Amino acid sequence: MPSGVLNPSRMRLRFLSSVAFIMLTGCLRLEPVSLLTEEGKLPAILNWSECAAFSEKDHPELLAAREAVKQARAAWMQSFEGFLPDASAEFERTRRQVDDAKATNSFSFATSVSEEWFSGFENTAEVLRARRNFRAEKFNYDDIESRIALETRQAFVRLLHAQELAVLRNFIAERRKLNEEIVRLRYEGGREHRGSLKRAEAIYNEAMFDVREAERSIITERNALARELGGRYEMEPAVSGDLEIMISSAPESRPDFAALAEIIPSVLRRRELKDAAGANVIAEQSDFWPTVTGSASYANSGRTPDMNTRTWDAGFSINFPIFSGGEELAGLYSARSDQREAFYTLKDVRDSAYADLIEKWTEFLNAVEFVEVRKKFLGASVERAEISSIQYQDGLVSFKDWDDIEQELVNSRIALLNALRDAVLAEADWLRSQGLSFDAYRA
Repeated sequence: MPSGVLNPSRMRLRFLSSVAFIMLTGCLRLEPVSLLTEEGKLPAILNWSECAAFSEKDHPELLAAREAVKQARAAWMQSFEGFLPDASAEFERTRRQVDDAKATNSFSFATSVSEEWFSGFENTAEVLRARRNFRAEKFNYDDIESRIALETRQAFVRLLHAQELAVLRNFIAERRKLNEEIVRLRYEGGREHRGSLKRAEAIYNEAMFDVREAERSIITERNALARELGGRYEMEPAVSGDLEIMISSAPESRPDFAALAEIIPSVLRRRELKDAAGANVIAEQSDFWPTVTGSASYANSGRTPDMNTRTWDAGFSINFPIFSGGEELAGLYSARSDQREAFYTLKDVRDSAYADLIEKWTEFLNAVEFVEVRKKFLGASVERAEISSIQYQDGLVSFKDWDDIEQELVNSRIALLNALRDAVLAEADWLRSQGLSFDAYRA
């Protein structure tokens, strides 16, 4: 071949290498992998705000928790009955006839009212206990909502990651196909041995398997998200978003973990339960106090039309407890033990929350910083891949070295995508450790 004329085979090699490099470095955007369902239906495309709204509105665990709050409120309202009087009324009419005598009609009317004036503070304790239990149930709802928000966020992020991984795997498979053709051309030109060609073919087959595996993973993550949306499996949702944009910047200063631990819903719930246990002690102590009850009644009866028998009664009673076999004393000891148990449980939950805050905050910082580390590695891998592609065409590097650098580029791309996912999930864990809910997450 005359000097200065390029070998057509080498020109094709350079073209294929350039295309392969551009594809994986992101300059050339291929069509993303299809997100159609197995039945060929187009799924609903949801953003984070829409997913959060569905979950907050229809998640069955949240709905059940709301009903529990309503029940606790009803119990609180019912506890006021001890301060209200009991009133009743009775009316009776009878007609009597003996043989041929004239029938007689008689009527009676009676009403009575009674009220417990003093019960050793038992009624007050019941109201306090019911109110604390109601507040505890509200904080329990906040804690459940925080956990559901985390699980929804995790499902959303994992589906978004699965979709982006499927696209990336598709890009990688296309690049592996082009690399196989490059090796085949070199093999046909006598510049590469059969073993390298077989490995290039095997790598391409593996890349195609990775594509299929990633597509199946989308189905799995799609179902996981549908469950968090209130069981909307018929939607077969896909999601839209950008993992990198979803990452918040790392906190500039160290939070006040002690102050945060005091306002976490799970800690607040335990504090209310501790106070409810204290109210129960007061209720048990009431057994050692006398009870004072007032009552009044009025009755009117007789034959019509006279009804001239009227009765009035009014009075009060005092009941002094003396001895009932030690039952009251045992109940008081048990209530005091329950109060101490509630106090220690509160301390344990608060200490665990404090430690969890530090752990999740540290993991969040590490995850955000690690994204920048992976970006540096990807930049280096892109440079090395660009250089090695040219060198391999010119025979300056072996197939093994070129293959190692290509694999490093693939690994760097996937590692960065995984790091972005992990950073978003780490932030979600950090928000969950604070007991925050849907509104705290970035769109």
